[in-house]
Amino acid sequence: MATAGMQQEAAESSIRAKVTKFLLIVLVPLLAAIVMVGVALQFVGVPVWQTTKQVLGEQHLFGKPDAAASQNGTQLSQTVSELKQQNQSLKQQNASLKTQLSSAQQSVTQLQSALSADDAKLTAAADDMSAARQEAQVLAQMDPQAAAGVLSKLGTSQAAMVVSALSPDVSGAILADLSPALASQLLAQAAQISAAQAAASNTTTGASGATGNTVG
Repeated sequence: MATAGMQQEAAESSIRAKVTKFLLIVLVPLLAAIVMVGVALQFVGVPVWQTTKQVLGEQHLFGKPDAAASQNGTQLSQTVSELKQQNQSLKQQNASLKTQLSSAQQSVTQLQSALSADDAKLTAAADDMSAARQEAQVLAQMDPQAAAGVLSKLGTSQAAMVVSALSPDVSGAILADLSPALASQLLAQAAQISAAQAAASNTTTGASGATGNTVG
């Protein structure tokens, strides 16, 4: 068995020797020839070296970073950073606009409430004036002394509206039967009511708005 082992070892050594001899005789000269051909082609202008680097991959073969890829990565990082800043700025602007919108909505609500209150006041004033005109029509048909008695029983504001709705001659006759103090107070308030009506009416009608609705 020792002889068989020695024979196997000798056979393996013989194979290794043959392989080594083959590499030295065939491959080494072949590689040398390829290098020489490449150098010759490079010398005459054929980009053998550049093509080889591209095929094998310059970055992996030589361990050098790709300058273009590095630059693209830097630009991409800058773009991402700028986009993040723009996004943050837009968020801040959005928050500011929401605050302004909320404030504007509150102002609109307040204005609507004020308008509703004014409309209610105008409606009430119109109703009161309509009632005063009806009362004035009744008093104009009465005896001045009797009309003065009715007028004195009304509230001051209501009585002043009735006086403002009467023609000057009718209201003068009725007020003559009242006390001077009450008559003077009603005349002053009636003048204010007539002035307010004139200001609220169409300006093209001039001063006729103060007397256009009188009864008598």
